[in-house]
Amino acid sequence: MVLRNQKDLRRSKSGKKNDSGKGIQKAISKNSLKKKSKATKDKIDRINANTDLFREVTSSIHQTSRKEKPKQALDPKQLKEDLEKDERNNEKKQLVDTDLTKQLEILTGVALD
Repeated sequence: MVLRNQKDLRRSKSGKKNDSGKGIQKAISKNSLKKKSKATKDKIDRINANTDLFREVTSSIHQTSRKEKPKQALDPKQLKEDLEKDERNNEKKQLVDTDLTKQLEILTGVALD
C-alpha cells in the first residue's frame, strides 16, 4: 500500500478522491465505502447506547432526589416534634422506673419475711 499525502486523502461529496488539484478524480471502491459505512453505523450505535445509558442514569438520579428531601438541621418544627417525643419517652421511663422500684421493694419485703 502506498502512503499518500494528506491532500490526496481528501474526498469530495461524491465519494471520489481528489488528486490534490490535478483535476483527476479516482473512484473509491464500493468495498471500502461499505466498510466505512459499517464502521460509522457502529460508532453511531455506540454513541446512542451511551446516550441511552446517560438518560437512564440521570432520570434515576432525578427520581431519587425528588423522593428524598434534605432535612434542615435546625428546622423549628422538627425540633419541637423531637422535644415532645423526648418528653413522652422520659415520662414513660419514669413510670417504668417507679414501677420497677415498687416491685423490687415488694420482692425484698417478701424475702425478708
